[in-house]
Amino acid sequence: MVTFIDKGKILLSGYKDEIIEQHGILKCDQEKLQDIDSEDIVSIRTNNFGAEVMVNDRENASYKYSDCVIDPASLDDIMLYYVHRDVKEWS
Repeated sequence: MVTFIDKGKILLSGYKDEIIEQHGILKCDQEKLQDIDSEDIVSIRTNNFGAEVMVNDRENASYKYSDCVIDPASLDDIMLYYVHRDVKEWS
């Protein structure tokens, strides 16, 4: 079991393998970013080449955004994106 707490608030809790399996990093360009539903987004890391979006339902996102690459996320990745969830977009 893993519980991720930030500033006294539980952000995520569950079995490690299930959490890792559920989340993914969707890679897309800036134009495609506008088409991603906000409820699918944990947070977005932008760079010169586009964006990396942490999605909280990798399987669903793979159907909705089939033209994008969705990489598996590590537990470290997931925690990093959740810490930045309030700003939504960071670099």
